[in-house]
Amino acid sequence: MAQQDPKTGKEMQQMSRKRNLWVLGLIFGFAVLIYLVTILRMEG
Repeated sequence: MAQQDPKTGKEMQQMSRKRNLWVLGLIFGFAVLIYLVTILRMEG
């Protein structure tokens, strides 16, 4: 994955927002995974 240098402040904000959304998605996905594993372990 090639990183581009932002040319303007606006581009920098857009890149930062994209990265933040990816991190948020990963954290949310991890939380759901932990929740599901916990529920499955309680049943069994």
